[in-house]
Amino acid sequence: MIVFTDLDGTLFDSYRIKKCCMADWLKVYTEAPIMPGAPEAIAKLNDMGCNCMAITARGQVFSPIEHAMTKSALKKYFKRGHIKGLIWHVRNKCESIMSEHDDIAQDLRDNSTIEDAILIDDDLKQVSAAAYGGIFTILFGRDDEELRKEYPSTLRVAMNWPEAVKIIEERMIERGLLNNEKQ
Repeated sequence: MIVFTDLDGTLFDSYRIKKCCMADWLKVYTEAPIMPGAPEAIAKLNDMGCNCMAITARGQVFSPIEHAMTKSALKKYFKRGHIKGLIWHVRNKCESIMSEHDDIAQDLRDNSTIEDAILIDDDLKQVSAAAYGGIFTILFGRDDEELRKEYPSTLRVAMNWPEAVKIIEERMIERGLLNNEKQ
C-alpha cells in the first residue's frame, strides 16, 4: 500500500506555517510545526507495511534551496526511511525530488493498481479529484458531508492522525494486505 500525504495541513500545520513563516519561505519547513501525531502515525503506517510519500503542489514556487530545506525538514521530523520520497506536482506533471528510493517507485509502477494507493489531504479540490478518479482518499482535518455523499466508496474523513491510521488499517484488512493479528 502506498500512502501519499500532503505536506501543508497534513504533515505540517498550515495555520502555524502562515503565522510564523510566510514572509520567509526558507523557514517554512525548518521552523513550522509538525501536525500533532504525524511522526507516530507515519511510523505506525511503516510498521504496517505502507510506503509513505509526501506530496505537494508547492513545487511550482520552490527554488532548489527550498527543495533541499523541505527534504531536510522531513528527515528531521520523521525517522530515517519513514517518508520514502517527496513528490511535487504541477498540472499533470509530477517530479520526485527525493530519488533515493527509485526502487520503490519502479516497483509501484510495475506492480501496483489504483486500489493500492491512498491520498491524505486537507484540500477539497485535491481530495475531490482523487476520489472522482477512484483513488481511496482521506479528507484530513475537516469534514464535508456533500463530498462524502458524492464519493461514498472512495472518501473517508479523519480529523486527526490516529483516525487516519485506523481508516488505513481497515482499508488494508479489507484488501487482504494486513492481518487482524498485526493490528
